[in-house]
Amino acid sequence: MRKLLLILACVAAALSAQDPVFRSETALIEVEVRALDRQGRPIPDLKAEDFRLFENGEPQPIRFFEYVASPTDADAPPAAVGVTPARPADPGDSNPGRATGRSAAELRNAAFLYIAARGGPADRVPIVAAIRKFLGESLRPGLYVSLEGRPFTADRAELEISLDEMLESSWSGGGGAVDRLDVALDQETAGQADWQALADLNSGFGSAVEEIAGREEFYRRLALYRYLDLIQALSAFPGKKMVVLFSRGLTLDEENLDIVNRFASEAMRNRVVFYTADVKRLTAGSSVYDAEESADIGALMGDPTKVFNRQSTYQDEQDGLFELARASGGKAIENANDLGLVFEAVEEDLGSYYLLGYYPQDATEKGRFRKIKVETERSGVRLDYRKGYYEEQPFERMTDAEKRLQLYQALEFDSAYTDLALTAAFEFFRGENGPVLAYSLGLHPRDLDAKGGRKASFAVVVQAMHRGEGKAAFEERKLELSVPPDAWKRMGSDPDARLRYASQMQLPPGDYDWKAVVRDEATGKMGSYKAELRIAGFEQPVQPSSLLVTAQAQPLAKRRKKDEGGGSVLDAAGYRLAPDSTRVVERGLSVWALYDLYNLPEGLRDKPPDAKLALVRGSERIAKLPISEYQMTPLPDGGVRYLARLETRTLPPGEYILAAMTPPRADGKSGVIYRRLRITPRAKK
Repeated sequence: MRKLLLILACVAAALSAQDPVFRSETALIEVEVRALDRQGRPIPDLKAEDFRLFENGEPQPIRFFEYVASPTDADAPPAAVGVTPARPADPGDSNPGRATGRSAAELRNAAFLYIAARGGPADRVPIVAAIRKFLGESLRPGLYVSLEGRPFTADRAELEISLDEMLESSWSGGGGAVDRLDVALDQETAGQADWQALADLNSGFGSAVEEIAGREEFYRRLALYRYLDLIQALSAFPGKKMVVLFSRGLTLDEENLDIVNRFASEAMRNRVVFYTADVKRLTAGSSVYDAEESADIGALMGDPTKVFNRQSTYQDEQDGLFELARASGGKAIENANDLGLVFEAVEEDLGSYYLLGYYPQDATEKGRFRKIKVETERSGVRLDYRKGYYEEQPFERMTDAEKRLQLYQALEFDSAYTDLALTAAFEFFRGENGPVLAYSLGLHPRDLDAKGGRKASFAVVVQAMHRGEGKAAFEERKLELSVPPDAWKRMGSDPDARLRYASQMQLPPGDYDWKAVVRDEATGKMGSYKAELRIAGFEQPVQPSSLLVTAQAQPLAKRRKKDEGGGSVLDAAGYRLAPDSTRVVERGLSVWALYDLYNLPEGLRDKPPDAKLALVRGSERIAKLPISEYQMTPLPDGGVRYLARLETRTLPPGEYILAAMTPPRADGKSGVIYRRLRITPRAKK
């Protein structure tokens, strides 16, 4: 027991709360304007006063103006001509990509080209050949390229090495996504002062897209989310951002069409343009057959309905790629055997342009389309620019598809959502089919909009991403809680009160990035919580589970009346226990302590050791544990379950640590499992 107390003294301060991170956004809208003469040549000498800019017919003051010259434009004036000294800064914006005072002018006026390849094995060679030709003939100063998520670079030799790796790598077939979003900071350039800004941006870009890596199954099901994530990752970079997407198609259904508006708005705000190339290309005999699936042709020829359906599917896939390009202001290449045509569209748009920035006079956002118009009084000038964008959509006006998109998008952001303050707790036990993660989320009632003080409705989405394999497990729920008005009022004045949601996830052993997002369905307010979890396989001799310390216990008989039961690894003594996200217990209530010991040696199965428990308040050990019930139950697979029920009525309010010593392992060493809890005074009725 002395050893247990010594360990407790060392770890008493080990648990700490997660600091919230706040997101900030800038309202500055930037419009790229290409000014061409009658021969299609760029006009380099226009000034800010030569332009008039309108949004929905209302004139907008131009707050930022800059001419960005193409490196090949021999007539381009020096970079300082026509450039305002400083871009208006958003005081709350900490994004280094937008803080141009910290970035070299070279990067601010650069173009960043992200190339993504999503095709089958037969598409690998023509895709790489098209990219190689573009790099060999058209790579120019000021153009930085990222191949499938690698760091942006203008080094042709480095890009050639990446192309060779793409050819040698094992691409997944069957039309699945094959790009590698495994971004790493380029260490070679990090130490060179001239390239430090680019290295810093690549580092931020890497952290933003690392979480997208490996989620192929998820993104095949929610394809548009991937491209919204990519826009967010690219938003860290200043200047022009372009995406070349080689793909086997993108199907948009009616629900996704609403999401396209969001995609168009994000692309406009972050200056990201998509150029798409359908890699299925033209095939001999018919454009509706994939050469890799020619075995189906005989069956299709005998059924006109199947032929029509196949043609319709093929067209739907092309329409999706076309819409992706159109919505972002880019171009789509379809029904062409020359995949390099997509780069011709890129080169055409790499010419010189003017950048006009303004803050919209109308600050309200209702999801409307805002029409942009740019004029110049100089004769003989043709202006080419994006004609508008969509506002942010208020929550109450969102469609169900957009609301679902918002939840899954929230999983991708590193920054925390803090409108709803979430608490969380986790425990790990072994179930019939492997490890089980039991978790609980807590919300304070004051953060929710309860209808009439009785009901609250909220949505929950949870993701567990396996770090090694890149596979994700998801849980999505919509819930309603009914609380009596007097209880709601009492909880609203109690800072420790929580509305709780408890659930379980079956997860293989490994390290996980775990994140939960909760949204109030009445107001759209969201909260998120993330953690790094390690789930054991419980395969070693004398392997313990984690220690569940909770006051959340519901009789199984009551649960069966509601949901007809359903097994849980936390069912014990006729109760269903749940993790407590705060472990704050009102004095007088019972506290349950539960943990399992697995894989006991044969000699210990008949007479397993008693649980060694300790309760410490501050530096003082409670001499006599207030245990009212204690069970030691054999498990069917050669283990034992320990369950103790502690009464708190004799314990003074304060902070406590409850710990259990585990029996010695094969190496003779023992461990300790501990949890904190806090006992509060009994509330006055």
